[in-house]
Amino acid sequence: MRFGLAGITLVAAFVAAHGDADARARRRHRRRAPPTDVPSPPAARRSADREPVRFPSRIARAPAVDEAVRCSCATYAECPVIGTLAIGEHRRTPIFCNQRNGVQNPGVRTASVWYYQCVELANRWLTSSVGTPAIGGHAKHMCDNASPASYEVHRRGAPHAPVPGDLLVWDGTAMGHVAVVTSVSRESIVVANQNYGDGGRQYPFLRIPRTAGFFGAPPDGGSLRAKCIVHPKRLRH
Repeated sequence: MRFGLAGITLVAAFVAAHGDADARARRRHRRRAPPTDVPSPPAARRSADREPVRFPSRIARAPAVDEAVRCSCATYAECPVIGTLAIGEHRRTPIFCNQRNGVQNPGVRTASVWYYQCVELANRWLTSSVGTPAIGGHAKHMCDNASPASYEVHRRGAPHAPVPGDLLVWDGTAMGHVAVVTSVSRESIVVANQNYGDGGRQYPFLRIPRTAGFFGAPPDGGSLRAKCIVHPKRLRH
């Protein structure tokens, strides 16, 4: 009888010891289980912060040639896309509104920099889509400031018909105007441009008449007169 009691005591001690070990293991496992409400790691949040800013678009469809788009913005970051400059295989270039509070032209300004002017679109097209250097100065200076290594400049009387991707440059005003050729026919040239219009209306696409082997003024262009065609040498068609 004493032997039987000893055996039972040993079995009970064995079971109790292993039971305690299993319980401790389960408690350790529970402590290691990650909580379900852990926030995103800092690296993931930093990656999200580096996402490019997406400007809002306030147009339901692409505007037609010579069609006014009503638009307004108070700051550079709020200016909506009002059209897209698309030529062949080149990168598409957005056209932005710059009518500050819907009424003021020339538009949105930060410190001493005016944003989304006609020259800004032309240079963004050249640098980001064509891969040629920016041209300095106001629009009317681009004919003289274009680098001969990267551009051909054709003035009135030159044997060069404009092609999509060329710049048309006008002078006759304090700063002139510049636009990018998107298509050409025998009678006219369609261009994309920024900062043409006022009173909360912008005209992203204009039809320009071809005159005497050159080109004329844009609609309601006032004193603007054709100065030159700037042709990027590495333009692809």
